[in-house]
Parts: sequence; C-alpha cells; structure tokens
Amino acid sequence: MAPETSSPERLTGDTVIIGRTEPEPTRQPTRWKINAPRVLLGFALLIIVVAPVALAVISGSISIPHNDAWSYSRIAQEFGRTGEIHLLGWNRSALVGQIVVLGPLAASITAQQIFVALLAGVAVLACYDLLAPSIGRLPASVAALVLAVWPELGLLGTSFMSDVPALAATLGCLALGRRALTGSSLPLLAGALTVGLWGVAIREQVLAAPVAVLLAALTSSPTPVRRGALSWRWSVLALGAAFGAGLLAFEWWRRSLAGDDPPAPLPDGPVLPDVLDVGVRGYFLLAIAVAPAVLAVARPWRWSPAALLVAAGTGALALLVWHDYHLSGFLMSDYLLPSGPYPAVFRGERSMIGESVLRVLVLLAMVSGVLLAGLVVERGRRLPPLLRWFTLFTVGGLLATRAAGQTVFGRYLIVLVPVLLLIVLARREEPSGSPERAESSGAGDRVRRGFPLGRAGVLAGIAAGTFLAALSLFVTAYGSALDAARWHAGERLVAEGVPAAEIDAGFEWSGYYSPDGVEYAPKGAVLLNWYSTKFARNPPCFAVASSAQSEPNWRLVRTVDYREYVVAGNARLWVYETGHCAPR
Repeated sequence: MAPETSSPERLTGDTVIIGRTEPEPTRQPTRWKINAPRVLLGFALLIIVVAPVALAVISGSISIPHNDAWSYSRIAQEFGRTGEIHLLGWNRSALVGQIVVLGPLAASITAQQIFVALLAGVAVLACYDLLAPSIGRLPASVAALVLAVWPELGLLGTSFMSDVPALAATLGCLALGRRALTGSSLPLLAGALTVGLWGVAIREQVLAAPVAVLLAALTSSPTPVRRGALSWRWSVLALGAAFGAGLLAFEWWRRSLAGDDPPAPLPDGPVLPDVLDVGVRGYFLLAIAVAPAVLAVARPWRWSPAALLVAAGTGALALLVWHDYHLSGFLMSDYLLPSGPYPAVFRGERSMIGESVLRVLVLLAMVSGVLLAGLVVERGRRLPPLLRWFTLFTVGGLLATRAAGQTVFGRYLIVLVPVLLLIVLARREEPSGSPERAESSGAGDRVRRGFPLGRAGVLAGIAAGTFLAALSLFVTAYGSALDAARWHAGERLVAEGVPAAEIDAGFEWSGYYSPDGVEYAPKGAVLLNWYSTKFARNPPCFAVASSAQSEPNWRLVRTVDYREYVVAGNARLWVYETGHCAPR
C-alpha cells in the first residue's frame, strides 16, 4: 500500500503532521464585547460636558458671565488676581468654595466655566458610583445618562452659577459616604465630610448631604469584625465634631465679609400656599427629569391597590395644577420657559419653546408624575437610610426656604433626581411562586434588577430620553447664542467709545460693569427695568434689546444679526440710544 503523501493542495488551509493531513481547528470569529455601562457613561459625558462646551466655545459665551454669575465671576476674578474676597451684594449662596479651589485660574472667566463643565461630568460619574451597588452597574449608568439629559444642566454647566458645583459636591459627598458606610472606613468618611464642607462653602443647601452621612454612620453597624460598634460611633462623633467646627469657622468668617446680601424680607402673608406651590410644581418638574426611566419600567397593572390609589390621586392633582397654571406656568423652571432661559435678565420679547413642545413637556410631566407616584409607593422602602436622611433634609430645607420668603428655583431640585432614579430602577423581588418569578426563572438577574422590561416601555423611555436630550441641546444652543450676542453688541459700543457702565446689554452686563456691585437706586431715579433698581447710577445711555422697542425718545442705532442656535437659525438684536446720555 502506497504511503500517504501531502499534496500541495493540502498544504493550504490544513496542518500537515508526519505525512498525514488533519483539519486545522476552526477559527472563531472575533467578538467585540461592548461594555454597556461604559458606553452609556460615555454618552452621558458627551451630552453634559463635550456638547455644551463646544457650543459655548463656538458662540463665544464661554468667556462671558451668565445670569446671576456676573457677581460670582467678578468676585472670582478679583480673588485670582489679588487673593482677596470682596463680595458685591449679589451672592446669596456661600459661593466661596467654588472660587478658592481655582487659585490664580479664577482670574479667567473661561477657566471658571471650563471648571464647572468638568464638575458636571464629576456629578454624572458620582451619580453612577452612588447608585451602582443598589441597582447594578447597567441601571446605574442609565440613571447617570438620564441625569445628564436634563435640559437645564447644559447651560448651567457652561456658566459659573453655583448649581452644578453644588450638585457635584452633594453627589460626591454621598458617593464617598456610601463607600465609607459599606466598608466602615473612617478615611473615606473623613473624605465625604471634607467634600461636604467644601460643598457647603458653595451653597448652604449641600449641608443635607454631610449631615445625612453622619446620621447614617451613627445609626449603622460597622462591617469589619475588627472594629467594635462603640469605637466606630466615637470615631464618627469625633469626625462630626471636626466637621461642625469647620462649618462654624467658615460661617463666622463669611459673615464678617462686607458686601453680603441683605437679609431677605419675611413674608407678610400666609406662607402655606407658596410652600404647597413649590412642593407640587417641583414634584412634576422632577417627574420630567426621571421620565425616561419611569416610562421604561412602570407596570401599573402589577401594582398594589395602595400604589394605584396614590397614582390616581396624583393624576387628579396634575389636573388641578393644569387648571390653575395652564401651559405657561406649569413648569417650575426659569430655564424651560416659552421665552427661553432666564428672560427677565434682558430687555425684549422672544419665543424659544413653541406651544406644541410645551404641551409635550407638560404631558410628560403629568404622565410621568402619575407613574412615579405609584413606583414610589411600590419601591420607596428600598431607599437606603443614607438617601432617606438626605431626601428628608433636602426637601425640608427647600420648603423652609420658601416659607422664609426666599425664591426656590427648579434647578435647586436637581440633587433629588438620583434619589428618585434609585427608587424607579430599584431591584424588585417578586413574591415566591408568583407568575412573574416563574416566567423569569433561569434569568434571575432580570428579576433582581427589576426587569424584564416591556418593549413598549423601553421604546417610550428611549423616546422621552431622546426628546429631553434634544431639548437640552436646543436650550443650551439658544441660551449660549443669545447671551453671547447681547454681550458682543455691548462690546461693540465700548469699542466705539461708550463707557461700559452706560450700556444696558442685560442684567449680567449691568452688574459686571457696575462701579460697586449692587447699590440700590434712590427714590425718584429713572428706572428702565427691574434691575435698574440694583445699581445706583444714571440710567443707561444705550440699551440692547431682543425685540423692537417703542420707548419715547429712544433712537435706533443699529440692528445686529446672529445665529439663533450657534450654528443654525437667524435672529436679531436691536441697539438703541435711550436719550439719557450724560454730557461728555
């Protein structure tokens, strides 16, 4: 019998061994593993950091102050140049914390606002770290993405307003506190309190986070056997005492500074209607923020009678709010208004959100609010003690603030979004023997994490998230373009020889270029708008408006065209001489 030989044909694609041919092992196609949580976090950072910064840079708004932050930026610039803090009478927040960490970089408005944009990314990552141990990595990354698409955050994240730094400090404190409680780690607990103290130095509302961490630590049992419960509690008390001493020292120092805001006048009438207004409308604003998650997971046909009853009551409440406020007043937000973000800070009328978009927002608030109420009843008991304490103090503080006569803006509520997302995406353990558990056998993770998700719910959640992300981009582009256009119109007048203090290009411009900050105008002064009362000087010689004006003796100097959404759309500003020019 002739020996086996290897033909040239068999040498290709086969392995030859001692004159015999054997098939080459089958090659498996390369499989790319997609890390879904990382992808979602990447999208979140793209939405909350990259896109807003790109719009701010292109429009030029990255280097100018926005809204109330004219004061914050001006104080920071002086600190960056001299190392000293001089308040300007428009800094209700503690504020100092977000300034001093910048050091000499605080002298640059661009550096200030890039810093805040980075803190927006820190807030998203801290949200993920806070929630992941309770609901899992994938749901926590979904929660971080939902937080990132909230339409107010893009514009807030590219200004030196205190909202985003306070949010980052709050979530950072809670995330570190959660880690400290899990491992009974005193160094992490000290870190959480340090971040919390820094946050209180930005905005007093952050105090809810470190106090919640301390109370949760005092009422918890240490996990390592090597640490006794008594020594753990004494150590927590010592850290709490150090935190309290630092807080008192900071408040004593800050109150000693000249130029602080005057005390807010106490309300002279019943406060309960105002408190209820903040509570109810604030709830429905939060319902919009968490709508993508709510629509994805809510299954009211599986709820208990108590949850259905509370949801029905919430629906009736939503109809009452609709009846009282209609479309224009339903949302407790100064960024999601039909006329655009914070329209009170400049002269003129604009229209940003059409009635159809506003109807979608209000409908989303009502539907999500009803479903959220049922989910809170069904899953609210799973909220960890740390976040229970935090929610109690935050909600109580906001309501007390309104009862004291101070304004509570919708953006103050952003810190509660992660808490609600934890409730919505909480693990749902089905009762033993239930049909849901039986049909999910072999897919235990889906039961533990609160899944499986219905296809219709997922599509509804994706649609809501896409809508909010698009609206966020829309609001950020609109606000960035308008703020920059107004500021640049004022700069053109300055280049033509007009003193900056004699120009009204908006509240930010008037405050930033006021000689001594806020100094209330005397009685009988000529006032062109509400913020004219804040600056005791002659009325402006020139005014920039976002719509045509018909004031007597005003003369149109020019119109200025600009891109309404930074890279698209057309809009116009009107520049007037007011007739109040001082003799030169």
